[in-house]
Amino acid sequence: LSLIANNKPGISEETRKKVISQLIERGYDYILNENVLKPKVREDSLKNVGFVIYRETGDLLENNSFFPLMMDGMEFAARSHGYGLNYINAYKTSLDADLQYIRDSGCRGYVLFGTELHRSDLDRFRSLDIPFVILDNCFKGSEISCVTVGNEEGIYAAVRYLTSLGHKKI
Repeated sequence: LSLIANNKPGISEETRKKVISQLIERGYDYILNENVLKPKVREDSLKNVGFVIYRETGDLLENNSFFPLMMDGMEFAARSHGYGLNYINAYKTSLDADLQYIRDSGCRGYVLFGTELHRSDLDRFRSLDIPFVILDNCFKGSEISCVTVGNEEGIYAAVRYLTSLGHKKI
């Protein structure tokens, strides 16, 4: 498979064509080197939205109990509108390769779970020229759509409730 995917000698042309055809038919054309076949967007991927989980260390995600509930909600919402949801991991340590994978996956747009995302990596995602919204982070002045948790409002509401119950030491 490696010889075919990278357009190397040692495989008959007939076998090469069969394997390439099967890879394309099964949706694995993204593994083929550009010299073999220019990656193209598969028709079925046009009905998908990508959920990119950006990880610098992963520590913040591991301590997040709402994360599985959020993923379930996103999948439900995508299905309700006739879309599939592709989960894609992107790591700071392999971001160039991960961005290429995101680009080649052909989704219509992406939700970028960016709890650990830094402004310094933001332009790399913007260079994809694919619509995306950042979830759980916001970069003021960047003109990128963001959805964040209202932590300050939540703390204010909790303190207000506790004081209404007569608590003095909070």
